[in-house]
Parts: sequence; C-alpha cells; structure tokens
Amino acid sequence: MIQQPTLILTPTARLARTLKQAAAVEQTVAGKKAWRAVPVLAFPNWLNQLREDYFLDADDPRTPISSDQAHELWKAVIDPDVFIGEPRVVDLAERAWQHLHDYRLTPPAQWPTLYMNIDNRRFRDWASAYVKRCKDKGWIDPTAWFGEIPKLIEQHKITLPQTLELAGFELPLTPLQQHIIDACRKAGSNVVRRSQTRRNPTRPINIYPAGNEKSELLAAALWARRQLEQEHDTQNERRRIAIVVPDLQGRVEQADNAMRRVFDPASFTLQASTGEAWHISLGQALTRWPLTADALRWLGLNPARLNQLDIRRWLRSPFMHGWPQEALARAETVVRLARVAPFELTLYELERDLSAHAAQFKVHLNAWRKAREQAGERVRPSDWTTQFQNELSALGFGRGRPLNSQEHQLLARWQRLLEDFSALDVVIERPIPRATALRLLIERAGRQIFRERNPGVPIEVLGLKEALGSNFDALWVTGMSADDWPPAAQRDPLIPGRIQQTVPGATSAGQLQLARLELDALLSSAPRHVFSFSTDAQPIDLASQLTPMLSDRPQQLLDLDTNFQPSAAVMESLPDQTRAPSVDAGEFHGGTGLFQKQSDCPFRAFAEIRLRAGHIPAPRPGLDPTTRGSLVHKAMEALWHKLPNRQTLNTLDGESLQHIIAQAVDQALNHQFSRYRLAISEAGRTLEKQRLIRLLNAWLQIEKQRPDFRVAGRERPVQIELGGVKTKGTIDRIDQWPSAQDHDAQLLIDYKTRSLASSGHWYPTARMRDVQLPAYALSLPEPPDAIAFARLRADRVALDGIASQQQDGAPIVIQGLKIIGHMPKHHALSAIDSWPDLLDAWRQHLNTLGRQFLAGEAAVDPREPQVCRYCHLHALCRIFERAALADAGESG
Repeated sequence: MIQQPTLILTPTARLARTLKQAAAVEQTVAGKKAWRAVPVLAFPNWLNQLREDYFLDADDPRTPISSDQAHELWKAVIDPDVFIGEPRVVDLAERAWQHLHDYRLTPPAQWPTLYMNIDNRRFRDWASAYVKRCKDKGWIDPTAWFGEIPKLIEQHKITLPQTLELAGFELPLTPLQQHIIDACRKAGSNVVRRSQTRRNPTRPINIYPAGNEKSELLAAALWARRQLEQEHDTQNERRRIAIVVPDLQGRVEQADNAMRRVFDPASFTLQASTGEAWHISLGQALTRWPLTADALRWLGLNPARLNQLDIRRWLRSPFMHGWPQEALARAETVVRLARVAPFELTLYELERDLSAHAAQFKVHLNAWRKAREQAGERVRPSDWTTQFQNELSALGFGRGRPLNSQEHQLLARWQRLLEDFSALDVVIERPIPRATALRLLIERAGRQIFRERNPGVPIEVLGLKEALGSNFDALWVTGMSADDWPPAAQRDPLIPGRIQQTVPGATSAGQLQLARLELDALLSSAPRHVFSFSTDAQPIDLASQLTPMLSDRPQQLLDLDTNFQPSAAVMESLPDQTRAPSVDAGEFHGGTGLFQKQSDCPFRAFAEIRLRAGHIPAPRPGLDPTTRGSLVHKAMEALWHKLPNRQTLNTLDGESLQHIIAQAVDQALNHQFSRYRLAISEAGRTLEKQRLIRLLNAWLQIEKQRPDFRVAGRERPVQIELGGVKTKGTIDRIDQWPSAQDHDAQLLIDYKTRSLASSGHWYPTARMRDVQLPAYALSLPEPPDAIAFARLRADRVALDGIASQQQDGAPIVIQGLKIIGHMPKHHALSAIDSWPDLLDAWRQHLNTLGRQFLAGEAAVDPREPQVCRYCHLHALCRIFERAALADAGESG
C-alpha cells in the first residue's frame, strides 16, 4: 500500500533533526511563514512507527512488547542460569539477538555443534527459551518483528510512502535494512539516495600529537574556541565546527570537562555559568543527572531510618517545592543536624529539628508520610508507578526553582520512564515488593541515556557514527594513532565466529574496510581537518604513531599554542591583603578558641569568628571522636557529683564505687542519646558503657594517689577578657585543697580524649600552641596554683601539668605535675623562673592576640604546616594556590 508523502530516512536521529532544522531555515530565508514540512525520520524510528501503525490495524493475534518489556523477559530466562541481578549478561544476549536479525545470520537453533563453545551453547538455550516463552504468551518483540517487515511489505500489510529518500548513509546498509529497502522498491515505492555534498580538503590535513588523552581533548576545545574567535574577527557567516571523539561513549565527562575549562572558565571556577557555545551529542544515564537522581533517591527513603547524607541532599535539592523561599532555612537545618545529630534519624526527629522557617518542607514531609503509608506490600508495576508518582507529588518534586530547557526535557524523559515501567505488567505476572520495584526502576534509569537536544550552538562534540553524513566547516578528529585506528575487530562473544563472518566489524578485513569508509566520509565532510592522537609522553614519531590510513594524504603539523590556563587569572589576581576592617572591643563568641585560632592562623580567626565560616562535619555512621569525648566529659561530671572529694573516693568499697561509676556512665549515655533513637544500637551502647567504665576505673586509680582534695567546680563557666576581647569558656574541673594562706590552692583540669596535648605547649610565645588553660588561669578572680591535662585515652591515662614553685613553703606533690623553676632540662618551660613570671608572659601574649583580632589582623599565616591539616578553609584562603604561585615566582 502506497501513500502520497515523501519520507526522508537518515541513519541517526541527530542527522534527522539537523535536516529538519536546515529545511526550516531555508523556508524562513525564502520568506515563508508556513509550509508543509517533509517528514524526516531516523531509520530505527521509522521502523518503530511502522510497528505502531501495523498493530493498530492489522489482524494479528500477537501482542507487541516493547524493548523494555523484552529486556525483562530476557532477564527471566537468563537469571536462573547465571548470577541473579547481573545486567551485563542480559545486555550481551540482547545485543547478540539484535545482531542475528540485523545481519540476517543463521538462527541459533541451526548452529552446527562443531562451531559452538560453551557461551554459544548457553545463548542458544536462552534464545530457544525466549522464543518459546514469546510464542506461548503470544508476544512479539521489536527486533523479531523488524525481521518480518520485508515479508509483511510483500503481503501489502504495511503502508509505505510514495518516495523514500535516503540521506546521509555513508556506510553500507545492514542486510536487514537493505532487504527492507528492496522490499519497498518492489512494492512500488520510489527509493532514491540524496547526493552528498562533498567538501574535499582545500589544504593539507593538520596533524596534532598530544601528550595524553586529556591534553588531546583540551587542545581540540582550544582549537574550536579559536575557530569561533576567527569567525568573529572576520565577521564571517556562522560556521559549524565539530570535534569527533570515536570513543565518546566512555569519555563524555572528560569531554565536557575540557570544553567547560576552555569555553566557560567562570562556571568551572564556581561562578555563575553563561550560555554554552558547545553541545555534546552523547549524554549520561538518567541516574547521573541531578533531577532524576534526586527522584530515585527520594523513592528509596525509609521514614523510619533516614541517614544524614540523604537528608542533606533532600534539604538542598532545588527541585523541591518551596526551595527558593526556604533555601537558607533548609541549609541551616543541614548544618545543625551535622553538628548535633547522629548519622541516622527518624522522620519524626527530622520534623522536630527542622528550622522554624522551613514550614513548607515540613508540610511536604507530612504529606509524604501519608503517601508512604498507603503503599501496599506487593503490587503490580503499574500500581508502583502510581504510588511513586503520588509520593513525589507529595514532596513537591519538580516544583522548586524554575526548570531550564534541559531540565524540562529531562523531566519529560523521567515521565516516559515511569510509563514504560508501568507497562511491565505484561511480562511481570505477579505482584512485587517495593524493593524489587525500585531496583527495576533504577536499573532502567541506568540504561536510559539522556542528552538535551542541540539548541543550535556552533560547536558539536560527536561520536564517530553521529558525525557521518553531516557537513562541517572545520573538523577535529581525535584518536587517530596507529594503535587505535583502525579499531580492532570485535566479535560478538555469544555468536560463533564462523556464523558472524559477514558482520563488517567482526573480522579484521571487514573492520579495515569499514574504517576506510568512515575515514573517507570524515575527510569529505569538511574542507579543513585536524587529526590528533595521544603519544602517551613518548617521543613524537609521526611515521610510527599516526595511523597509516592517512599516509597517502598531504600532512602538516598543527602549530597550536596551548598555553591557556582559564583559572590562572583567578589565582594571579589574589590581592595581598592581610588586614580586615577593625572592630570595637566587646563580646565575641568562640571562647578560648578565638585566641587559639588567632595564634594558629590569623585568617582562620577572622573567617570563623567574624565571617561565621564554621566547619560542617561530614556525617558518618557510628560514634565520632567528638561524641565519644562528650560522653567522657558528661560521665566525669556525673562521677564527681557523687564523689565530692578524695576522702569519699577512698572510703568507698569496690562494689559501691562500681555502682557509682555505672550510674555516671548511664547518666552520660542517657544525656547523649535520649534525643535520637537511632543514635546507637543496644549492642553499641553496651560496648560504649564497658569502654567508659574501664576508662573511669583507670582514671580513679590515679586520683587515689593524690593528696587530699575536693572538687570545687564541674563544668564551671568563666568570663574571659583579654586584649579587649570578651568571650566565655567552660572549665572542665577545679580542684582545691587547704592552704595556710588566705585561699585554698587550686588546680584547673581539662579533659583530653583525642589530642596528645602536652604541658610543653603552654610555653609563652606570640603564637602559643595551646592557649585554653592559660586563658582560664588568667580569668579567675585568683590565679590557680596549677593547671593540668587529664589524658583520658584507651592507650594512655595520665595527668600532665605544671604547678607553682611551692605552697605554704612546701612543693606541690601531685604525680604528673612539674614544678616551675624545677623543670627537667628537656621540658619547654624549663627556662621559666617563677609562676608569676609565667602568668605575666601568658597575659602579655594573649592580650596581644586579642588586640590583633580586634585590629583585623587576618593574614594567611599558619603557625606551622600541621595547622592546615585539619582546617576547612582552604577554598577561602587558597593557601595551596598561593604556595604554587610563590614557587613559580621563585623558579622564574
């Protein structure tokens, strides 16, 4: 059956879109405002259209199944035979099935046993089971039906266009395509080939040897940019420039990175992105795009157990309703949870801890919880599709900030994915649980490749097959080394070698002929060419490293200046500013940490205290060192509440003491974990309790050896004022014992559970290593007589501190305390003569640090390299870039 319109067929969908656009431009230039467009379809799309039309009208009892449904059917056949859930085996089987029909190869049931290995026999059995299941169910997949098209055309069961015009077919048609075209010709269609516009090179081809694959792509991007700059300078008409990457499918991210570095350095350095001048034809799986990745992540959430990584992405997602209005409030929640909450929370705990200004997010959480409660245990894929859509709607997914063109296309692709998933009811004949449904959906999203359509930009990055049949003004082809071109022959591993001898890419001779045709097509597609290859840092020898298939062409080395560093301007323009605006004396947050940061690195104090550039911890499962330290502090506070002095400690028998220790530990655990149910498991709590009990017992053995004392303060708040800076701190513990003078002697104790703090770090210098206890000592109404670290680590429990020369004429004798004026020679404080001298030196240096802070001293000047190891401000201070520039300046 013949219908009137002409149909233009192309080998790829990209070329079909290009021809449509060119036709529209031609009509517009001619002054037309409306016209009847000639339909243009890629060959595979035309076959799919024929299939849809056929089953709408034909008297055929079979049920057509989609490629997605066929994939699930192949899985059902293969999974019992191999490791369940291994999708690559299914993909191999589908590709072999496609090859059998495209090249009209001998069916597996007819393969001679002598030709087959174990993989071939296994595929033969799978194909037999697949065909049988389709026949039993009355199904027909697209691949098998395409093989029937010639016969259906002969039977006049398919409507054909009057004229079929083949455009852009640089390579021979597959046997199946040729058979279909021959059948159309016999049925009365006029089949013609559109003549190709040959743009033979007008000059010798340029050869560019690159050091490696990355620099090869960067050079190609830089060349394309300069082609555009030349066009702008000469005011030529807009040109089409192409970069062909034969292995683009595996290098999409690398290619995008190279183009972005050269064309959009502002975006690459985290500034606002501008319109892109390039387009990459191949995309990434739906699971890699933020919008669809977020949707899949939300569907996998469990209201009873939410981890902070998911919550963080949830709150930051710009695709959620209310994000433009609540972005700041949601970010504040992220920071607060990272600092105080465990790795996992319940939905109730998340709602409770949301910022008061995130009301819309809380509304969506309530709606989402209700939607989740309506989910069944086991339902059909179509029911799961409805459930998933309801959940995403409840969350306000897709209704956040306005979507750009790319995201609108991506959202449409997501909707089609859900529709295809719903159609799996045909081949999945029993209800499935949520986990299985979500796994199937994620698997399909991982197989769906998305790239937005070319909006009309002048530079295209293409795979080899996509570039064939098009015309360009300039063309760069990568990967033209002797090792890579022509590519090695690739046989299908599931089809016997003797069976696939007629497949062009399956034999060396066929691959060579195919590569020659592809190369000729590229050479005729543009008047100017660059062919590049990677030398892998080897000495350049064009004769041995360039593909011999270009040896008969006039060649010249491309002179390309690659001294292009788009982000260098950002580094080189860093001002040498070391002072921030001064501030008045007054109250500041930060405690003794303010002075410590000013001592460690002035910029750190400025950034963290004045700019509030605080550190956001990375959430991790389990208890982090900060939480364990907090437990020790709380347990010690509770313990010394029950033990007011050493006398009480020594009078308790073993059982009573252990009871008090256990109570203190339980009190600390309850305080730490009562707010979050999932903070620690019962088993983890038991282990942590055992650890704390051992630690406290070991510490009390040290306390029993001390002279009599009483605990005068636990977690004592203190007001600090040094150098005009007022701030607050908390002293872990203050011990006192009787003195013949007007006041009791005092010892300040600071618990240390992580760092290997040392009393030597208190040496008074302009950049002190540890300022905390010295600052506390200077802030009490009466200075203490001793200060000490209580090291509470599993590998070391000890007291380490310093004390005044004497008290009441007798030295202070406490194990671990060293007497000022009688220090060991190797100790950092051995040069200090007296306790008052030490206090005066501390006051002088801490006052100076306070005044420097108020004056705006903010130089990036770490006291030692170790300071930078645990600092989070590298992106702000750019210390490593500064060091690199300094080194470059010295070497220059």
